[in-house]
Amino acid sequence: MLDLGSGAGFDAFLAAQRVGESGKVIGVDMTHEMIEKAIVNAEKLNISNVDFRLGEIEKLPVSDSAVDVVISNCVINLSPDKSAVFKEIHRTLRPGAASLFQTFFVQEKCLKKSAATLRLIPVECPEPFHPVR
Repeated sequence: MLDLGSGAGFDAFLAAQRVGESGKVIGVDMTHEMIEKAIVNAEKLNISNVDFRLGEIEKLPVSDSAVDVVISNCVINLSPDKSAVFKEIHRTLRPGAASLFQTFFVQEKCLKKSAATLRLIPVECPEPFHPVR
């Protein structure tokens, strides 16, 4: 499993539980600080099936056809070149693999092109969380 914009590792750690001991999660983030924080957090939590890598989502540090699932929690929306991101996702996915994204906005043209080459899984997001004050 590949987590785009993994930050301090929260989603990657949840994914690590889902893939089990025999699976692997790769977290990619563009800042040294977040990669370092994620590695420290993985050590604190004793999670060994995650690998955090420094890189940008427009040029992923992942081999071709290396993952079964790509997840992203809104980071694609931050990319200035969404077409490059979707090309990279397609490159890293094994044939028949899936992608899961939380809400993001893309140009309609880009989304139609991507949907034709990627198996996108629509996910209904819960109502926004509003903390009680």
